[in-house]
This record gives sequence, structure tokens and C-alpha cells, in this order.
Amino acid sequence: IFGTTFNPQNSSEFVTFGIKHLKYWKLDASTSTLKGDRGIFGSRKVQSILCCAFLPNGNFVTGSHGGELLVWARNQVVAVVEGAHQGPIFGLIYDPRIGLLSGGKDGKIILRDNKLSTLDQIDVQSGVRSLCLWVDEGTNSVKVLTGLEDSTIIEVEGLGPLGSGNKTQRYVMEAHSANKDEELWGCAICPNREWEFVSCGDDGMVFKWDTRTRKLTCKATLAGMCRAATYSPDGTIVAIGNDHGDVFILLAEDLSQVYTHKYVQRKGITTKKHNVEVVRFSPNGKFLIVAGHDLVVDVYDVPQGMKYLGSCKGHSSYITQVDFSLDSQFIQTNSADYELLFWSIPSCKQITSATAMRDVKWETQSCVLGWAVQGIWEKGMDGTDINAVDRSPDQTLLASGDDFMNVRLHAYPANTAGVSST
Repeated sequence: IFGTTFNPQNSSEFVTFGIKHLKYWKLDASTSTLKGDRGIFGSRKVQSILCCAFLPNGNFVTGSHGGELLVWARNQVVAVVEGAHQGPIFGLIYDPRIGLLSGGKDGKIILRDNKLSTLDQIDVQSGVRSLCLWVDEGTNSVKVLTGLEDSTIIEVEGLGPLGSGNKTQRYVMEAHSANKDEELWGCAICPNREWEFVSCGDDGMVFKWDTRTRKLTCKATLAGMCRAATYSPDGTIVAIGNDHGDVFILLAEDLSQVYTHKYVQRKGITTKKHNVEVVRFSPNGKFLIVAGHDLVVDVYDVPQGMKYLGSCKGHSSYITQVDFSLDSQFIQTNSADYELLFWSIPSCKQITSATAMRDVKWETQSCVLGWAVQGIWEKGMDGTDINAVDRSPDQTLLASGDDFMNVRLHAYPANTAGVSST
């Protein structure tokens, strides 16, 4: 069952609807019994019903998965509007002052009269999932609040006979799309504007947010699925990596694109996937590292126009985390097969002695493997159970996130087995 709609003229009547289901219910107050009659579609193919709205005469209209509007008298179909929408109809509202509003996956909001003839319509940017109507009779203004399948909410004004004829759309809320189960992959906080951060995901969108107002301040659309994000140390540029291995350089001020490094297949790289898992600037801002499913860490010279300097080669699975040393001379890397390796930058030479690196100060602690984080691994865990860690700026706390939907807080360094956490 997807929903229930009461008859606004008779509170003892209501309809339930859902997957190949419609049932008309009536409450007998004298006997306190509820009787339900299953919907009779007649010779028509039984459709899944997604929404419902009552008309003034007691009949009701439903929107189907196939894009039809069905008019019902109690539990019987009495009229059909074929092709009311191209695809599923998710929203229906009836208001006697303007008529019947419907919204569908085709991205259309259509206004109809009592005979279901079209009066007006407007196209919106994405499929409609819900509708909410507000009519101001004093000013004859009509506003429709619309939830869309790309996770945005817009306000439509000027629709219908009470409208001015000048139909407008205004964003109330924007977010990353979940239309096709897209995921959010990248998030980075500006180093010198703590209220600012960027996010990116499978929808190819990069959003910049202000935590003070909890609002989106600007956005950019990039090619492919965005998988990683980072700010430069001075907070002026943002680097984004995607699932094709491409890297985009954006101005942090307005997210305008100033440089694109397209992935180029190189000799010795045999992996079929080129997803970027990590992008990170060195503390001095000179280097940008790009790492992912190619099993290598690429190093670029930022002041020299993203000049390629070399690749750190040695991992036998894709890279998951990377940290720079405070002096920008070294990086530590983790991979999906639980390796911890060290490298000299920009020579890209592997440092095979872990002892030689024990006194190195790291700018960040995102690697889930290492001396300073060994205590976060509880007895019985395997190498995939903890997915991310981050160290507090004062280097006293470490947060970890795991497969069990837990976020734990540890004292840093967490270098003792069984170290306490909250």
C-alpha cells in the first residue's frame, strides 16, 4: 500500500492504493464496522495506483503507473484519461478554486478542469514526486510546492486561471540526486573558511554549501560520476576526480572550471576501471596527488600547470586513502588489500623501511592502517570493517566510521589494542 486518501466531504469514506491495489472503504458508525470493496478495473489491465484525489461529487481520481488518470465511483472505474502523463503519475491535488493538478515522472505539472480537460501546464526540470498547493484568494495567486525525483524542491507560481499567465519556478531546496540510486562520494571542508564545504557525487554535480545559513551558494556540473574532492591549502581552488579518471580544477569562489585533466591510458596500466578515489593537495600547495583504481598514485605540479611528475607504483589493489607529511616530502597510502606503503615526493620512490618513517609528522590522518590508528581495530574485525578515519585539528581525537553504521571517537594516537572509544 502506497497511500490512503479520505473523502473531504465524508470522513467515513477513504481509499487505499498501491501495487496493483485499490480498495474503497466505508465506516458504518452505527455498528462500528469497516467495509472494504476491492477496486474493479473492468476489462482494463490492473495498474499499480500511485496517488488519489477526491472530486466534489464524491467520485475520485487516481494516477497510475502507466500514466493514466482513472475516475472512480466507489470501487468502479467510470472514466479514463489515456496518456495523461508519459509515465507514472505520482502527485494529484484537487482544489475547487482551480481544478485538478497532476504531476508525473515526465516532469510535467498539468492543471485540468472538472471534466479533466487540460487548462494549463508547466515543465519542470525533473520527475515530479509530490505536490502541495497554496491559493491566496486575496491576491489571486497560486503557488505549487513540488518535490522532484532529483532531490530538489521548487515553487511554481502563476499556474491556472488565478495565475498571472507568467509562470515562474523558484528553487526552495537543492540537493544531490537520488533519482537512480546515485551516491554521495566526495566532501571537503575549506581550510580557511570553516563554514564552507563542497560535496560531489554520482549525479556529476558539485555543490558549495554555507553551514551558517545551511544553504547552497553555488554549483557546477561536471562530466562523469564525481568521486573525490579536496581544497587547496589557501582555499582558492577545488580539485574533483571522477569515475573515468579525469581531474577537474575549479575556482572555489564560484566553482567555475579553469582546468581539466582528461584521463590518458598509459603503458603498464592494465586495470579496466579508472575511478579516482583520492585527490589531495600537499600542505605547501605545490603538488596534487590523484589515486584510485589504476593502482598508482599520480603526482602533479600545480604551479607548473598540472605538469605530470610521476607515479608511485607498488600497490597490488586500488588506493583508498592518502596522507601528506607536514613538510610535503612524503605520503603514506592504504589500498583495498590492506597495504600501508610510504613514498618520497616528488621522486615517487617507495620507502621500504617503516622504521625510517616513524618520526614523520603527518598533516592529516585519513589512512585506516598505521601505527597511530592500530588501536581502532577491535577483535574479530577484518580489513574491510573500518572505512574511514579523520583526526581532529588539535591532534587529540580520532573519529572512525565502520560497516556497522557506527561512528566512534578515539583518543589520538589510537595505538593501543582495545583503546577505549565512544
